[in-house]
Amino acid sequence: MSSSGARLLRSAALRIGPEILTRLAGFVLLIALARTLGPTELGEYAIAVAFAMILWSVAGLGIDRLAMREVARDAQAARTLVWDMSALKALFAVSGTALFVGGIWLAGMSDRIQLLVVLAGMRVTVSLVTVSVFSVFQGLERMELYARLIIPIRLGVIASQLLALALGGHAVAVIAAELAAELVALPCAYLVLRRAIAPLPVRVAPRGWPRLVRQTAPFGLQESLGVLVFRIDAILLGILATSAAVGIYSAGYRLLEAVLFVVYALAAAALPLFATLQRGGSPSLERALGLSLRVGIMLTTPVAVALWLLAGPLVDALFGPAYAGTAGVLPWLGFALVAIAAGHIAGTLVVVRLPGRVAVALTASALAFNVSLNIVLISLYEARGAAAATLATEVAVAIAAVLLARPLIGRLALIPVVRGSLVAGALMAAVTALLADHLLPALLAGAATYAVALAVVERSALRGAGALLREAMSPSVARGPL
Repeated sequence: MSSSGARLLRSAALRIGPEILTRLAGFVLLIALARTLGPTELGEYAIAVAFAMILWSVAGLGIDRLAMREVARDAQAARTLVWDMSALKALFAVSGTALFVGGIWLAGMSDRIQLLVVLAGMRVTVSLVTVSVFSVFQGLERMELYARLIIPIRLGVIASQLLALALGGHAVAVIAAELAAELVALPCAYLVLRRAIAPLPVRVAPRGWPRLVRQTAPFGLQESLGVLVFRIDAILLGILATSAAVGIYSAGYRLLEAVLFVVYALAAAALPLFATLQRGGSPSLERALGLSLRVGIMLTTPVAVALWLLAGPLVDALFGPAYAGTAGVLPWLGFALVAIAAGHIAGTLVVVRLPGRVAVALTASALAFNVSLNIVLISLYEARGAAAATLATEVAVAIAAVLLARPLIGRLALIPVVRGSLVAGALMAAVTALLADHLLPALLAGAATYAVALAVVERSALRGAGALLREAMSPSVARGPL
């Protein structure tokens, strides 16, 4: 397990490290957006972002995950994939933006929402092409290149958005500034790819696109349905409730998203291992999944406890009294975060190793369940109902994903996976509840309690973590160039 664990930790550290830095800046942006725009305009902005994320998944075709898998298996695949995948994604993104704008016009949404969606669609188009480079880096496990690029790109985008707000701009100016920054980042990413990996000649072969689309269809359909599961609640809130309700919910959901990057980064780091390891091998597939789940649950549990017990003080401190309703949303979303960690990591294994129809069926069932719950619960409880539907859906997905993974890994020993997080989380909850009237002391004491308790309960596992991490960060663990 040492070699695979080192590779997993190295990729995860090089991906999560930059994400922590850029997400801190993004957290500042979130607060600025909420306080500057107000619930109604933030709700309109959130609707545009929801449409953009759906467009991202549809136009992305799932081709990035296919590329990571293929490059992980054969590094030479990057030579033929990178340009075709970029061109395909751009074509689908432009077409999808036009369809979305027509749809929201028919739905009678405001002119400002239509303009926001156009700008967001243009941003998605540019960003999808840039991400093709990151997929090559991930497949080759060259995450130091990812780290070198993503920090200036993300910070540049966030700085441009904050500047737009500081100059008196509103939602339209914020997305326009984001688009401008992405246009600067695009050529930089391809220049790094050329210099650090290999001079990949520009070669686009449209005749091969139908085959590529068929090959990536299971990934794309599953990813599109998955994003719908995450984003349909904001759209349904906009239809069944008000833009202000969307803003109340979006403020809480953006807090959730501020932490979700850890889950996505961990799953992306594990994907090459899930694609290549075998059950019972040395290293083994089951050990890689168990380690990934264990780390994901450990990292998300303290956030869930804090959002549960400190929802009111957190909302008041971050967003102000206009978002008081968000306090009723956060506890549901906090526990949904832990379920998302388990479901997304196990689901990544399912997508990579089982027939595509299995992942598609799982995600389609989750979407149907989520939409049904949202229609009922939003009508009764608005934003809080949407949050409750999210939690129920993610718990169901996590259970189903772990069960679907069993033919690949055998029986998963769940107690070692969750033991440390449960004990440390319970002790953190006790300390946090005692100090709940004092936000900063409660956060600090709760976090310290969780860390100490986790170190005690997981001491046998953590003893070898230092050596493993040192091995993980060694350049010898990385794969070479093409």
